[in-house]
Amino acid sequence: MSQTSRILLVVLFAGMALRSPRLSPCHAQQAATNKPAVEFPTEWVGSAPFSADVLRGKAMFLYFYEEQCPKCKGAWPQILAEARKFNDEPIVFVAVNSGTSRGEVEQYVREVGLDWPVIVDVDRSFETACGIVQVNLQNIAQVAYINAQGQVQLGNWSDLEGTVQQALAGAKWNLDPSEIPAELKPAWRSIEFGDYAAAAPALAKIKSARKPEVKAAGQKLLDYVDQRIASELDAAKAEASPFRAHEQYTAIAQRFAGYPAADKATAARRAIAGKPAYKKELAAMKLFERQQQLAASDKPAVRQRALAALKKLADDAPDSEAARRAREVLAAN
Repeated sequence: MSQTSRILLVVLFAGMALRSPRLSPCHAQQAATNKPAVEFPTEWVGSAPFSADVLRGKAMFLYFYEEQCPKCKGAWPQILAEARKFNDEPIVFVAVNSGTSRGEVEQYVREVGLDWPVIVDVDRSFETACGIVQVNLQNIAQVAYINAQGQVQLGNWSDLEGTVQQALAGAKWNLDPSEIPAELKPAWRSIEFGDYAAAAPALAKIKSARKPEVKAAGQKLLDYVDQRIASELDAAKAEASPFRAHEQYTAIAQRFAGYPAADKATAARRAIAGKPAYKKELAAMKLFERQQQLAASDKPAVRQRALAALKKLADDAPDSEAARRAREVLAAN
């Protein structure tokens, strides 16, 4: 980044930084503190949910923003422009809303032209898990990042470039981008960040590609995806619990939609669904879900009955997924 660009970015955030309690003298020390990996929320706008497996070896930049701040809205063009300078680096930029509904997030995304994936953090649990002091009109934006080792660290939102460079330490691509023609770069990037279904239409056309380099690179991408599918199919096949195996096969079929190799997951899922062992586990899971809700009751008698039912469930079917989850609830109570 040029000196001029750096000055522009600092000036852009300077007014907001002065009011932020996070940009204190101890901020640099806080930013160096590793935090345990966090679970990603399941609700996203503009992207399928990421997972730790997909992100492994790469970096993620997390920008926590305040929707009601007009200066924040005005800052997005410059932020997006700075982020685009890292398009060829193994990092994904993600925005995190501050406790609003999905509909409000979608409207905000349209208003500011935000083309990043956005985490819908309705209850702000992800914000808290990342160690962020609640974002509000007095603390209008914060950043964190997840490095190649899966560690969550706080960043300095007045120094986007410096934070990104910290995040990139040790990050790398699975497939060498220098070997990917421009026509397949979008598909390649989707694959690198686990959005396999998005790349499927482009790769379905490689057999008819006229350029040999496009056909060769496309086949390389297909081979990589097929290897990932085969690995996940093997893991699902080795799963002892029919319920967990069914979940894994379902996830494979969805994640790799559009690839012929994923048809094996669909067939395996259907075969499991007809087996008595799966039906028994499914019934146990439905029982667990009912009792889990009751275990959160504010009525002591209802809660105690539910916990007793969960203990019986854990004892009666100890190897089931429902029993595992029941034990987690019991341990928390």
